[in-house]
Amino acid sequence: MEDQFNANADKNIGTKHRISERFFFANTSTVDPLGGEGAGNLGSGQSTPVDNRLASLSWTYTATPNVVNEARVGFNRITQQVLATEPATLSQIGMSRFNSSIFPGIPLFLTGDINPFFGGISTNNDQASVNNTYHIADTIAWTRGKHTLRGGFEYRRYQINLFNNFASRGFLFFSTFNDLLTGNILQAFVGTGITDRGFRARDEAGYFQDDWKVTRRLTLNLGVRYDYLGPSVDVKDRLGNFDPSLLDATTKANAGPGILPRALISDRSKARRAWIVRR
Repeated sequence: MEDQFNANADKNIGTKHRISERFFFANTSTVDPLGGEGAGNLGSGQSTPVDNRLASLSWTYTATPNVVNEARVGFNRITQQVLATEPATLSQIGMSRFNSSIFPGIPLFLTGDINPFFGGISTNNDQASVNNTYHIADTIAWTRGKHTLRGGFEYRRYQINLFNNFASRGFLFFSTFNDLLTGNILQAFVGTGITDRGFRARDEAGYFQDDWKVTRRLTLNLGVRYDYLGPSVDVKDRLGNFDPSLLDATTKANAGPGILPRALISDRSKARRAWIVRR
């Protein structure tokens, strides 16, 4: 199921200015009446709504017949959720778990002689994200003789706020179905911890281009562009990486040539060199 709406508006102000607006709205939802326990399993139902909002505004200024400038701003938001139906609660089947006050649903069950999983929702079926992108750009074009010169810049700011309560209801594995009936558990697992993140990143770019019409049959497209793809950081500094400056001399000496400066590690205030281990 999907609902869409699209609106465009253009306005000329005098002979030198033109304002253009674009707006896009979409709400979609995928409903699986047997979903909720992963691919191929029989769940109690699941819906996956995805909402999209896009808005942009541009201003085109014709300074002279040979010089035109276009400035643009834009915003895009995409919201995604996974909503699985809990088939039952722990209290309804006489079970308890340390996090039942937050996640009251029953766990997944698996036995060696019965497939697929059954019981609670899948380990990845309680998550959502909100992705925001802010966009600013400007381009100027100048036609002079046989040359059409263009230059500009672009800036994008990304915000990704998400959570994934992975295996928050847990799962129980039994060798046989009879072991399940008698409570003889082979393996048990429950996910816990801080499950949300607030990622932030930015991209920046600038370019210059010259379309040079050398002859009627030959045009050279010359240009240079620089892109900066910034690292992702978390708003609460919850990202970790390997910092070789904390290693003692003995560890560095025994590590051998497999440790190489290769990547970038970032916190909220600066970027610095990091290391990876060659396998």
